[in-house]
Amino acid sequence: MDLKDVIRPQFDRDSLELCKFDWLHKKAYLGEEHEDSLSAAFTIAEVLSKGKRHKQALGWYRFVFLTESVKLGMDHLKTLEVRDHIADVLRALGRGDDANRWEVPGVKGCVEVK
Repeated sequence: MDLKDVIRPQFDRDSLELCKFDWLHKKAYLGEEHEDSLSAAFTIAEVLSKGKRHKQALGWYRFVFLTESVKLGMDHLKTLEVRDHIADVLRALGRGDDANRWEVPGVKGCVEVK
């Protein structure tokens, strides 16, 4: 069971700490690039983004993007979905031009990243 199935991404200190613990546990036992570890890292990014901690969220989203782009390819739906989340965070940071370069038209809502 994935932590994302239990809690909806929201920002509070307890949720963030629980997500980080989950990621550390999965990373230690499954490896940093395992699908479940990446899902846990993505959830951390979502929680941070919901809490308006966009700079921190951007780092987590980029980590997931870089790993998935190598493992799955640049055209994989999961990779494209993470890329679109990066665009959303960049836009929230007031970096619209950068966001436009990351955005993937037609991808939003096509796949749930887990």
